[in-house]
Amino acid sequence: MRTKISFSVLAILFFSFCVSAYSEPKQSMGYHGMRVANDSVEFNLVSTKMERVGEGKVQIDFLFDQGVDPRSVNGKTVKLNNGVLPMDDTKFLFSKDGKTMRLSMPVKDGSFSVTLEDIVSFSGVSLKKVEIQF
Repeated sequence: MRTKISFSVLAILFFSFCVSAYSEPKQSMGYHGMRVANDSVEFNLVSTKMERVGEGKVQIDFLFDQGVDPRSVNGKTVKLNNGVLPMDDTKFLFSKDGKTMRLSMPVKDGSFSVTLEDIVSFSGVSLKKVEIQF
């Protein structure tokens, strides 16, 4: 009888240790079923790629070194020619890992600039102001 109780207590202690050791760290958040660490490292734009799709429309892919929090991307954090984006025809799409953001929007022919400011990564770090000329 004592052996059964001792074994039960040891099994419970072992199980609770395993659960606490492999549980999600307190400094992380879930995104698409993945754990994303809340590190306070710098958040940078790595590259951009722009292509014209149809008449008066462009598609721009932004690659970041960390996953972008989609809740931080809106007309205030992404600007066209330092002004407001035409939000009716503008779409933001994100890759599964959150590191690639695609912006589809109408643009008049010719050159234009896109400004990214105060976009936040999943680790809570804000992107420094970046202005890209196309």
